[in-house]
Amino acid sequence: MALAVAVATAGAGAWWVLEIHRPAQQRLEAALVANDRNVTSLIGEIHAQQKSLNALSAGEDAAGTKLATLEREVGRLAEETASRRAPEGAVLRVARIGHLVHAADLALRMDRDPALAKIALHAAQGQLETLRPAEEALHTAIGTALAALDAVAEPPLEATNAEWAAVSLALERLPVKLVPGTQPAAGDEAPQAAPVTGWRGVLQAMWQDLLGLVEIRDLTTTDEAFIDPARHALNVAAMRQEIALLRAALLRGDATSVKVSAEVLSQTLTRDFASEAPEVQALQNKLVVLREMELNPALPDLTECLALLPALNAELGASPPAPPAPAAPAEGADFVPPPADPRDIM
Repeated sequence: MALAVAVATAGAGAWWVLEIHRPAQQRLEAALVANDRNVTSLIGEIHAQQKSLNALSAGEDAAGTKLATLEREVGRLAEETASRRAPEGAVLRVARIGHLVHAADLALRMDRDPALAKIALHAAQGQLETLRPAEEALHTAIGTALAALDAVAEPPLEATNAEWAAVSLALERLPVKLVPGTQPAAGDEAPQAAPVTGWRGVLQAMWQDLLGLVEIRDLTTTDEAFIDPARHALNVAAMRQEIALLRAALLRGDATSVKVSAEVLSQTLTRDFASEAPEVQALQNKLVVLREMELNPALPDLTECLALLPALNAELGASPPAPPAPAAPAEGADFVPPPADPRDIM
């Protein structure tokens, strides 16, 4: 009986071990292996996250350094901008630049004076700095305008005026036309005078001499070449007056009046003076040069420079200078008070 119980107990223990305990142990071991793999994977992910965190921390430090640098630069620019917005700095400088550009524009449009325009533009360019876009753009535009002005062929008005002043003083030395036949032709011999005999011969010789001083001409002739001294003096005075008109037209740059005066002088020279004389031919050549002279060459405009002034005012923090309204002078008074704003004074 005891043996049977022992055998049964041993069999039951063996069955329990084989059917229950060992499968449970295998499942536990498999679960432990799976947990080990999960733990290893989690450890790898933790290391990767740590690396990412370290990289983000380094980037944050670099961004912080860059931000601090930018803050310092912004502070410096703010201080510089504030200093340039002071009334004694940017406002007066921008006002000077604007007035100089406007003065150059007026010199070109109203006076047609490239020399004065170049002086004003050089002065405006000297006031500019190339640290800001608007100043650099205006500096470039003024440089382009100056190059265009240098390419303009200015007429030699002062030299021409002085030349014609000298011509006016030398008009009396121009040879006048003579009546055809008053001078013997080449090869002709002068007639031999008859010998003077007795008192009748003396009277006849005196009469012939007197006739030689007088010339009888038909008044219906078309030849107006002969000029008496009184008419010659009037012609010289008229030519001097026409030369004075010519010189005044040169100073004004009035091409039409210059051409009219040159034509009048040319006709007078052809009509009353010896055309074959070298002095007259040289004067006619000067008149041809004068008629062909370009008195009004094309001048560049400053539209681009004027258009950049508002951007310069806005960039430097200065208000655009408004042109002062002219005050109406009191009755009988010729003086107009100057503008009160110092920015409106060059």
